[in-house]
Amino acid sequence: RLYPHTRGPFVAIARVIAMTLKGSVVVVTGGTGTVGGGIVQRFLQERATVVAPLRSAASKPKLTDHLTASTATLHTPVADWNTEEGAAALAKFIKDQALTVDHVVSIAGGMAETA
Repeated sequence: RLYPHTRGPFVAIARVIAMTLKGSVVVVTGGTGTVGGGIVQRFLQERATVVAPLRSAASKPKLTDHLTASTATLHTPVADWNTEEGAAALAKFIKDQALTVDHVVSIAGGMAETA
């Protein structure tokens, strides 16, 4: 349950979310960050297949070292979705894995080139 310390509507909402996520495919951008990592963790706990694209292979431990849920359904392709090439690589990865995306959670923020 998302909110084990509460009763009432939060418990009902948590059950609906859990039913919705089980077996679904979720793309989470920004999965190596604090918020994104927590979202990846929760989706894995709910037995979703999670695609968390990485900007570089070196950033994978930032995500996986903190996960306590099984990572059997976690995919971490190296694809910087902020670029055309990276977005195309991510789309190709999803297609090659024969995945059908059910949900997208965009947590990553882009950086302005000039302030």
